[in-house]
Amino acid sequence: MKLPTDIVDEEMKEEGDDLEQLPLFSTQEIDDAAKASNFNKGLGPDCFDGNILKDNEELRKKVVFEIADALNSSRIPDYLRSGRLVPLQKTQGRGPVSLEDIRPIVVRSHISKVMEKAILQRIKDTAPHLVKTKMYQTGFKEGKSTAIHASRLLHEVHGRNKRKFYMLIDL
Repeated sequence: MKLPTDIVDEEMKEEGDDLEQLPLFSTQEIDDAAKASNFNKGLGPDCFDGNILKDNEELRKKVVFEIADALNSSRIPDYLRSGRLVPLQKTQGRGPVSLEDIRPIVVRSHISKVMEKAILQRIKDTAPHLVKTKMYQTGFKEGKSTAIHASRLLHEVHGRNKRKFYMLIDL
């Protein structure tokens, strides 16, 4: 039995020689993202403080190279895909609160934040219509979900051409 992804891969092999390849992430793109990132937030599970990248150019170059390599090879380490769940109290006050008064957030690695900033900038540069309005905001909106985003992306991608695309979902 063939999976849908196998069928797409076979179609791409048949037609794929003339398909334009997506450009690789340059170290300059990643370096720009690292310089523009706000690291004055909580540390992720790896406890890496991105502020050190602003002070140490040699270390930043090494980290930037590793991030570019991970993105370009599509091999993002597992530790960058995880986060630390932190329950935030919505209301002012002290003492125990009900679950309805808690908003959970996930604190991710500062390295993941650099990756996300570089990817977002690439999307803004190549497909600005995808980020120009708030219509794609689905967090904290009733009746919205990640599935809506995935559906929109598939429609956008497959409606134009047959290329291989990857989707990063931050849950």
